[in-house]
Amino acid sequence: MSDMDKRRRLLAEAELPDTLQLPPRFDEALGRVRGCLEAGQRDGIRRDAMLSALMAELAPRLLIAYGPARAAFLLRQTAAEMDGGSSPLAH
Repeated sequence: MSDMDKRRRLLAEAELPDTLQLPPRFDEALGRVRGCLEAGQRDGIRRDAMLSALMAELAPRLLIAYGPARAAFLLRQTAAEMDGGSSPLAH
């Protein structure tokens, strides 16, 4: 199995908590983002460049949408979950 196939499997198998409230048309939006990433790879744009561009777009949008404290909290929560630790919300 290729690395790309492994990543696709992990993304497809990712389970969201039952209590998570997703906005309307989330699935459509997620499909578009994934399609953009795949198109960039097909066009030869390196994965690190695509991910850096996503972060450059995401960071100011998080600040505008949630304010600095909430945006920082969301990023800390995400980092804790990625690191295998428990979510700060659980405490």
